[in-house]
Amino acid sequence: MKIDWLRKPVLLESGIPRQGTIARVIISIDIAQFQDSFSSRVKRCCKLTHSEVIALGGKRLKGSFTQADRRDALFIVSAF
Repeated sequence: MKIDWLRKPVLLESGIPRQGTIARVIISIDIAQFQDSFSSRVKRCCKLTHSEVIALGGKRLKGSFTQADRRDALFIVSAF
């Protein structure tokens, strides 16, 4: 249902965030609020798909980017 949205490119003006930046964002998340929001979202998805679950996974291919800007990294996203 969201294939058109998933195909839209993500434009990051400063490139892919570095590990430290991502870590600071994750550390700042209120775990209880995130858990409530995530559970609510999953419950809505289950209603829409009649309890079928779609698991998503993603990985960046090691060494697939230049060290200078990290903009050319290759990613694999899987949906099961």
